[in-house]
Amino acid sequence: MSWKRLAPMVIALTVASWQACADDATDGAHQKETLHKISAANAASLQGAIDANPGRMIFVPQGEYRLDQPLRITTDGTGLYGYGVIIQQNASVPILLISGANDVRIRSLTFRRSNCREMDRANGVVVEQAKNVVLDHIRVRDHKVQGHAIAIRGCSNCAIRDSEVINYKQIAIDDRTGNAMQGYAFRCIDGTGIYVSNSTGTVISGNRIIEQDLLPSKAIQEKYELGRLVPGRHPTVVGELGKRAVRNGNYVDLWHQGAAIFVGNPRASRQTLITDNYIENAAQGIDMHSDNAICSGNTIHNASIGIKATHGSRNLILNSNLLAKIDRWGIVLSPGAGSSHSVPAHGTQLSKPANVDGGTVISNNIITEFGEGYEYWHLGGAYDDRGSSYGIAFLAAQLSSNPPLRDILVTGNVVYDTTADEISSASGDPPPRPKYRFAVAIEHEQGKPDPVGMHFGNNVFHPGTEGISNVELPP
Repeated sequence: MSWKRLAPMVIALTVASWQACADDATDGAHQKETLHKISAANAASLQGAIDANPGRMIFVPQGEYRLDQPLRITTDGTGLYGYGVIIQQNASVPILLISGANDVRIRSLTFRRSNCREMDRANGVVVEQAKNVVLDHIRVRDHKVQGHAIAIRGCSNCAIRDSEVINYKQIAIDDRTGNAMQGYAFRCIDGTGIYVSNSTGTVISGNRIIEQDLLPSKAIQEKYELGRLVPGRHPTVVGELGKRAVRNGNYVDLWHQGAAIFVGNPRASRQTLITDNYIENAAQGIDMHSDNAICSGNTIHNASIGIKATHGSRNLILNSNLLAKIDRWGIVLSPGAGSSHSVPAHGTQLSKPANVDGGTVISNNIITEFGEGYEYWHLGGAYDDRGSSYGIAFLAAQLSSNPPLRDILVTGNVVYDTTADEISSASGDPPPRPKYRFAVAIEHEQGKPDPVGMHFGNNVFHPGTEGISNVELPP
């Protein structure tokens, strides 16, 4: 691993407890510490300092630290903190990898990439098979490769809080040729800010996930031929879920992929808290495949989808979120192809519990400025033949074998038509048409189970171009 400082430096290693007067990021107070200083000559690299001091917190002074291999933390209790900028120059490897190490803390550092190229694939800050890891006040910037800026995999009781991910998207190929249900690949914008899979007790709170550089404009779509089907790693054999792309002239309109925050695998991901995050310019703001989760107090500004829960997401609380400039669905619940009924034991095959979507509360959310984002021109209600553009959507199952969406309480929500506020009192002209078809849509599709057990009360739903809802809403 190469490691280079732009100026003479020392690495200071904490060897005794310290008293924090206050967070110097907010009030300028100084931390009182007992430090043992290790010179650069004795610590051949930043990785060398980590390896030489297992289980200790290492202070990384201000300056730039350039890598060509990932930093690795594999010992319990080890951590990094300070104001240094760690730059990964190799676009095909992570920046920091915390693997199998518990009680690790990373605080206040900045992680960046350089030399990013189209179609490169890697994750940024990665935590895997670990417990009680805290990422606090870190910055991940310019992670412009296909992958996840921050990734938590197979972990328990980890937290990402008060951190920021800025510019995390890349031109890429979404290759689904290895999936028999889909069987195709297409050019896209891809990238995920914070990614969590197979993890329990995860806290994602107070973060900012913002894309500033790669926005889904018509000019960008035409320049990179986004949505066009291309060869993948396997032969193209279009499955049931890929037939629509072929009917559309070998074109996929959902070429803006990824999410600002993704939590996946509802059979394993549980007890997730997603609270008080700010998201701007996302494909999907928050994409949830989790059981027993709370998604509350988040602000999502500019996205094709605000909040989505699918593939067997059960017992969720979606509360007090502000969703503005959403172009397709504000909040959408759907039994995706990953949901299933229970399977009894048979021969050597073990039983499998049900993986269903239901038992969810959607309350006190505001959906406003609908259709004012970057993707209304090709999604939602921009064209009369488009069948989406809903404030809140409850979809039928993807497959006839999926269990139905069930037992949903919808209360205290507002879907607000801002176009009605633009009428000129002087001219007396009628207001512009709303940019959504229905405030609420409950989908019915022949041969697939419909949503059941829906309950509505005390909501404010401004009608869309075709009314408040496509069906009479049950009390």
